[in-house]
Amino acid sequence: MDIKTKPFNELRKRMTPEQRAESEIQANLALLQLTLQELRESLGLTQNDVALDMGVVQSAMSKN
Repeated sequence: MDIKTKPFNELRKRMTPEQRAESEIQANLALLQLTLQELRESLGLTQNDVALDMGVVQSAMSKN
């Protein structure tokens, strides 16, 4: 099976302004989540540790 791929810039050109805005929001959210995960791990904390400090359940910490 030969899957053709396209550069994201090509796909982005086909998006409506609303779709581009949503795509940017989702990308920024993913970066923020990654940054928070790296920070948590660098401090040697588990999701449960952070959840306890925040007064929420661990499953709230793992939601995307």
